Amino acid sequence: MTLQARPSVLLVMALLCALLAGCTAPPDTGLRRGAIELTECRLKDVSSAAWCGEWTVPENHDQPDGRKIKLHVAVLPAYVRSRAPDPLILLAGGPGQAASDIGKLALLFDAVRRSRDIVLIDQRGTGGSHPFACKLFDTLDPVVAMMQVAPDPLRLRECAAGFDGDPRQYTTPAFLSDLESVRAALGVGEVNLWGGSYGSRVALAYLRAYPDRIRSVIIDGVATTAMRIMFEALINGEAQLGATIADCGANAACNAAYPRLADDWTRLSRDYAQERTVTITHPRTGERQILGADFLAIDGALRTLLYSAEYSAMIPELITRAAAGDLAPLFAASLRIVGDLGQGMNIGLQLSVVCAEDGQRVGADDRVRARAYPIAATVLERLDTACNGWPHGAVPGEFHQPTTSDKPVLVFSGGLDPVTPAANGELAARTLVAATHIVAPGYGHLVSPFGCAPRLVARFVDDGNAEHLPEDCVKALRTSKRPPFFVNRLEAKP
Repeated sequence: MTLQARPSVLLVMALLCALLAGCTAPPDTGLRRGAIELTECRLKDVSSAAWCGEWTVPENHDQPDGRKIKLHVAVLPAYVRSRAPDPLILLAGGPGQAASDIGKLALLFDAVRRSRDIVLIDQRGTGGSHPFACKLFDTLDPVVAMMQVAPDPLRLRECAAGFDGDPRQYTTPAFLSDLESVRAALGVGEVNLWGGSYGSRVALAYLRAYPDRIRSVIIDGVATTAMRIMFEALINGEAQLGATIADCGANAACNAAYPRLADDWTRLSRDYAQERTVTITHPRTGERQILGADFLAIDGALRTLLYSAEYSAMIPELITRAAAGDLAPLFAASLRIVGDLGQGMNIGLQLSVVCAEDGQRVGADDRVRARAYPIAATVLERLDTACNGWPHGAVPGEFHQPTTSDKPVLVFSGGLDPVTPAANGELAARTLVAATHIVAPGYGHLVSPFGCAPRLVARFVDDGNAEHLPEDCVKALRTSKRPPFFVNRLEAKP
């Protein structure tokens, strides 16, 4: 739901001035922010115009005279001429998501634009910032792509060899240097940061590296620098899926509707232990399609639903139908979360980051622990294979240390989050002196874009602290509950 911001008095006065008194209107052919020239552009899922430009940085910041790459910068300008000097920079997730693809999120924070710009900078290797252009999945058809849980090793080698650059330079620390270069180019002294999921890792690392450049920080679905992203996300997801099935069994209405849910899930794991040919009605084209599916694909599709508390309420019904041989509803629902895998996430950048920062920190004891989570163990093995075939750099050990700061930080965690649980937010907050941690028990992965939470974001950024957050909204989030499970295809019951 998009937050409808009330026009500020300054905005109304500016419009009246332009319409009635013949004041000079803002330029409609170009815009400048500091040293960055911007021209009108369009962002995904944003109907109004934005302003986009490029900024050149060294591919290797330790070799400033070496190869250069261009970063894509987009600005959603403030609604007033006398804007605040400190913009809000949105940091995308993944790793592998382009900031220019999260324009819909920027719209939810539209109230911020009453006084300041919102800036989106594509991370190097994604979007318009020197992306890994090869497609590591066989097809852009999202239903077929959903069946694939790891890129083909041959395609990995072809992608890395064909990339116009050095994949080893595409890490979080390199992106921090990019961000600092763009900040200076924008001509601003301080910035406000919003980082969701992997973007929270970037925000925490930037806060530690450049504390004097920070006014305030918002992190949501926290992935700390210490987190082994893929390893922990896989285990957390498997545990959360099990908890969802157990919660249905403990709920009278859900258990009555699906008394054999746990058995159906066990049967799916057995029946699809090996890939089977299935025929489904494609949820977008309506055509019958023959696909190969195994339990990894089914499990992966269900896990995507856990990202949204509302969609997770459908899991018992979808498991029951899948066990009866009807997989189409499951994949149709999952598509609403993942979108087009071939377009929404840059797998090359994801591998460069994860293999450099997290892969080698998964030790022998961790792998023993993973054996209790069969899906996680299988995917980890495939990730090892991928990292062995993908050229990747390394990061210094201190990168993984906690961020210590006295800057204002607003932390959001969803109690039903399947990848970055509330414990992550609590861990980050321990060393952030001025942190306010809001745990929303009834929310999944990311809280700040939903319900009343955008009001908190706008107030926090406006004030630069959490002292006057709307108490009714904070209470509503902290007392939220899991949405009721669907007990049939049309009805949910608490």
